[in-house]
Amino acid sequence: MHTHLRVRMGWSIPFFHYLYGYVWCSHVFMFELHFLKLESEALSLLL
Repeated sequence: MHTHLRVRMGWSIPFFHYLYGYVWCSHVFMFELHFLKLESEALSLLL
């Protein structure tokens, strides 16, 4: 029972780590896109 639980934990931790990394990267990517959009709008106003 104990070893089975440890195996399950060993499987779930990398999965959650990957999921968290994916969510974090997607948020950073969306922020970058938003920032680039604002920057291009500001540049178009200047030009």
